[in-house]
Amino acid sequence: MLPEFLTRREAEVLYYMGEGYTNQQIAEELHISVDTVKTHVKKVRLKKGVTGRRGGWPSQNSLPNTPDETTWHENIRNST
Repeated sequence: MLPEFLTRREAEVLYYMGEGYTNQQIAEELHISVDTVKTHVKKVRLKKGVTGRRGGWPSQNSLPNTPDETTWHENIRNST
């Protein structure tokens, strides 16, 4: 089975969730609707096998799981 990589937006949502942001805060930060955030959260949960919002999220060292994860993660960390 091939790994399912996160889209850039899913990775952004996952990053902010790892930082403890609420769906509303993520929506405001990324300029998207709360419903769109919820959709991304569902997709991330399916791809990463996470069952709940509290706990079980990957560590910051493994975020995000995208083909260019190292460069992107450093850029997002430095921009916040």
